Amino acid sequence: MRKWLIRSFLIFLLILVLSLVGVHIASEFKHQSIVDDWADSAIDDVKVTTINGLEMAYRTYGNSDDEVLVLIHGFLGSSYDYRYLADRLASDYYIIAIDMVGFGHSDKPLDFTYTPTEQSQQIKALLEYIDIESYHLVGHSMGGIVTMFHAAQYTSNVETLGLIAPPSFDPQANQGRSTVFYRFLFQNYYLQRAGFRSVHYNAEFQRSEYFDPMYYFTASIPPQVLQKMGDDAEIEELYEKLESINGKILIVYGQEDTWTPPNIGEDYVQQIEYATLQLIDETGHMPMIESVDALYQILLDFYNE
Repeated sequence: MRKWLIRSFLIFLLILVLSLVGVHIASEFKHQSIVDDWADSAIDDVKVTTINGLEMAYRTYGNSDDEVLVLIHGFLGSSYDYRYLADRLASDYYIIAIDMVGFGHSDKPLDFTYTPTEQSQQIKALLEYIDIESYHLVGHSMGGIVTMFHAAQYTSNVETLGLIAPPSFDPQANQGRSTVFYRFLFQNYYLQRAGFRSVHYNAEFQRSEYFDPMYYFTASIPPQVLQKMGDDAEIEELYEKLESINGKILIVYGQEDTWTPPNIGEDYVQQIEYATLQLIDETGHMPMIESVDALYQILLDFYNE
């Protein structure tokens, strides 16, 4: 009986190892296929310049004579996440969607700290290079943390602040995760695809045509970069930073967001003076893809008040 159990366990272990190897090999082939498919289209309209010795990428939409709206992506994201929303807003505003250092087509140095403060300083330096002095600012998810630091640091430049699905204040949420965790989860096509299904509420947006371009960008991010972003302890200072933010603040969540549940927005409203909370029905974590029309109208109403 004992020999049978040992033999069965070894067979199970062998099958498990072979399955993991098979998934890894299949993921490598899929990865190369996506890189080949998206290498050209993913860089459409991308502009790149050197800021403080680092190349930073960004996209612009609309008329440069209009009011400026700066869009900052979230964790694992890029300026490409805003492609649908930016097209809609371009008739009303001059849009600048930025790839933060470590993401999209911007440089990904391992010696960069990736703190909200350093990201904020890079964003400000890029905007100064483009000769932008006053602007509306919008940040999605983790990018919302960066934009809050930015709005508190550059109060005279930021006219209004928009936060789309910002995460909680918990600095321990992602700390302690190794680079192996980030490499295993975010650089494997099939594992990341499985997790991606929970990003959108509507199954239509879980298809490969929406996931593949996102994977194209996330798979290029070194796991050390993701670890530094996840381990950031500066978020503990956010409560103090919030007191420095001036002007109107809009907070938007998808009603069905399971990544950053909308009840987090209630905590923000209690902490931030002049903050307004808006929820979008039947929407998950990325309203700028899943509910473009609704988010566009919310932003437009907010800016026209």
